[in-house]
Amino acid sequence: MQVVTFGVQVAEVAVDVETGEVWVERIAAIHDVGRVINALGAQSQVEGGIIQGIGHTLSEERLLDPQTGTILTRSLDAYRMPTIADVPEIVSELVDVPDEHLTNLGSKGLGEPPSVPTAAAIANAIRDATGADVRQLPITREEMLRALREAEERQRESER
Repeated sequence: MQVVTFGVQVAEVAVDVETGEVWVERIAAIHDVGRVINALGAQSQVEGGIIQGIGHTLSEERLLDPQTGTILTRSLDAYRMPTIADVPEIVSELVDVPDEHLTNLGSKGLGEPPSVPTAAAIANAIRDATGADVRQLPITREEMLRALREAEERQRESER
């Protein structure tokens, strides 16, 4: 039996085009989880997945020593995970429709699906706001500035 979950997320971001810093201001998420058995638990799962996705997208970077392959980001100072200060407004809805093809409860899993579309939602919001195409995660300041320069060059070329 194949169980398919569905979800969609949209992000609102702010980008400092001088420094390359990106802030996620809001994420809206809608997820089809079949029958909702524990609404608070499910909402918390969505929020946790989004926060995990924000870290993956903006700050969690594993750096390796090119000579030895040793991981250099071994502490929480070096491998920056989101804190409460990094958490945007999260608006989420659950589609509470039992899936009759599943168990007698009709519920689906909600473990990883909220973390999956977060990076794409943030990157699409950046593109919408600035015209910049980011191609690498995490979206560091350097990556953001590279993407902004490239977008500027494309704009100049199109004006010729």
